[in-house]
Amino acid sequence: MRLIVVSDTHACTDRMDASLDTLRALKGDMYVHLGDYVSDRDYLQKRLGVPFVAVPGNGDWGIRLEKERVLELGDKRLLLCHGHTLGVKSGLLRLCLRAQELECDGALFGHTHEPYLGNENGLFLLNPGSLGYNWMSGRGMGIGVVELEGGQLRGALL
Repeated sequence: MRLIVVSDTHACTDRMDASLDTLRALKGDMYVHLGDYVSDRDYLQKRLGVPFVAVPGNGDWGIRLEKERVLELGDKRLLLCHGHTLGVKSGLLRLCLRAQELECDGALFGHTHEPYLGNENGLFLLNPGSLGYNWMSGRGMGIGVVELEGGQLRGALL
């Protein structure tokens, strides 16, 4: 199972368009948008022809989606959130505690615009960075990949 994860697209259609070939080539089983201009998922869905699972961010006023979602991949559970309600710009403790509270094996989040892939207290954590802004900073494309293989979660940042 392969998840392709984006966040913080901020209506940057030129950068989304520039990422389309990469997003297609990754051949995800599922695509995830972690908020801030979550309506951009419609733009990406239309161009890629694949559905997106999504949660809203702090820049998604009036969007009626749950701020958090638990995604089950085989026997693994992942918390999906933008991260603003859990203070991820100040640290990952609240995110980790929330994931543990929901009996998750990991969490996917955005908000900081900083790519992050790590393991905190046994939890798999991934932030793809910003698909809208990372390109300008040299911090990668703002795309994350999560794979479930042999009962293990593995990730990569592009």
